Amino acid sequence: MSATPAASATHTSDDERDLATTIANYPPHEAVAALVGEEDATIAKMLERMNPGTAIAILREFPEPRRTAIVAQAAPECARQWSVNQAFPEDTIGRLMAPVYTEFPPDMTVAEAIRRLRSIVRKALVSYAFVVDAEKKLIGVLVFRDMMPRRIPCATTRNGSWA
Repeated sequence: MSATPAASATHTSDDERDLATTIANYPPHEAVAALVGEEDATIAKMLERMNPGTAIAILREFPEPRRTAIVAQAAPECARQWSVNQAFPEDTIGRLMAPVYTEFPPDMTVAEAIRRLRSIVRKALVSYAFVVDAEKKLIGVLVFRDMMPRRIPCATTRNGSWA
């Protein structure tokens, strides 16, 4: 039997992140034992921070009424994705899919994409954006590092040139 962190009534964002990281490493039944005293919204936030396959494995260990209540507290894109993922057999990549947070039209400027990304990266770790046409058909993948300037200034001289 492994030790589980004690549940507390209030958590800071850092506490939730640390607890989510710890619980993600537990077998699902132990994760549920550690989370059972938490509020549904707190559990949903912790599950949102985990790999979708891990989150689903933990969710499946909760009794049905509680599972439904937790999913209802999750961000809509996570709740939808968990629902989609559960339709796939275990040990398939379908179970591991994360929600699509970033899809952009091909004619969007880099500046506009960066503006949109600023709010997205506050809620999710993203490294790629999907480029889709008007019918939402995938036409390409954008790697974020490709949007960064090739030369990053460390300082400029008085005349504005790169140092």
